[in-house]
Amino acid sequence: MIGILLALHGSKDPEWSEVSKGYRELLSKRFPLVEVGYLEYNSPSLREALETLVEKGADQVVVLPLFISLGRHLKEDFPRALGLTGDKAVVKGKSVKVVIAKPIGVHEKVAEVLAERAEEALRG
Repeated sequence: MIGILLALHGSKDPEWSEVSKGYRELLSKRFPLVEVGYLEYNSPSLREALETLVEKGADQVVVLPLFISLGRHLKEDFPRALGLTGDKAVVKGKSVKVVIAKPIGVHEKVAEVLAERAEEALRG
């Protein structure tokens, strides 16, 4: 079974976590196993979220970074935090395939949302 790990940086601001809850709810409409994990500041950690997905039956996990671009966090910190060796992680003695999806990047749909936000700001 495929698990989805929505991966976020984390923040000391408690209101910030509302975004992750909203995206988890939206992704849960498309995927049966969705967990949220944070690189720092918030719980659960990326590794804890991965372990929860495996406990719930995931044997493959797709990490969806809620990041705009590829950088050190995605290239180095995520694999280390998840305990990856190549595309595998050992979770409670079980080898699990883990792939990290590309960040959001430049995308027409994101530009549409940004344009909507600009229009909203102008309207007050």
